[in-house]
Amino acid sequence: MKHFFWPLFLSLLLLQSSSWAQVQVSNVRVQPIDDTSLEILYDITGASPTDSVYFAVKQRNGSILYPRRKAVSGDYGKGITDGTNRRIRWNIFAEGFELTDEIQVTVHAWTSRLKRPGGPGYALLSALAPGIGNIFVQNPSPKIGVRPLLTVATYGLIIYGINQHRDSRKEYDLYLDQKNTTDAQPYYERANKAHQRYYIATRLAAVIWASDVVATFLKGARNQRQNRALAVRMDYQIGQPVAVVRYTF
Repeated sequence: MKHFFWPLFLSLLLLQSSSWAQVQVSNVRVQPIDDTSLEILYDITGASPTDSVYFAVKQRNGSILYPRRKAVSGDYGKGITDGTNRRIRWNIFAEGFELTDEIQVTVHAWTSRLKRPGGPGYALLSALAPGIGNIFVQNPSPKIGVRPLLTVATYGLIIYGINQHRDSRKEYDLYLDQKNTTDAQPYYERANKAHQRYYIATRLAAVIWASDVVATFLKGARNQRQNRALAVRMDYQIGQPVAVVRYTF
């Protein structure tokens, strides 16, 4: 096995922060561990459990290497928390690489917070089926829960109210057909009670419907604002933290 000859050349280029959304990576350093591995150190702020940290290696000839997961250990991938001196260990020989020239190691933080729940447009779905639109504006992903029961309850109350209204009309027509007040009174009372049930059921359905539409719209509008605030694009400009190390085998 060939060996490292140190010190060879270790320099940091561009210690500026790389910022995608609210995640910032800075202070990238590279140092040898042994004859087979390199250690990459960095600081990170604004990280979320769903964000991912990875790195790429650019050779002098312009080719870019993306290390395989099995050759990398340490603070790499998802679940990285904020802090200083986060460490990545890269086993170069496990990759089968034999790097004998200057390389650039670039640490990236990719945020998945682009994928926010739905916007206010889902209020239209709730207008058709109360509770359903609200499923798609939940954080961090759609949640069904008991929300479909709102649809069942709303339409159940409407159907019940329509039936009560029909019964009320029927009883009232019978009331009008009676010849005297004594015989007509029971029909009038039944018509009045059915009308009250119709009124309560349909108004309750309207309250559920309106509440869900408004709640879905407001939640979706909040998600939309967050989406704009966290808009992310991949940017490989010079503002990224880059570490350069020269070594031979």
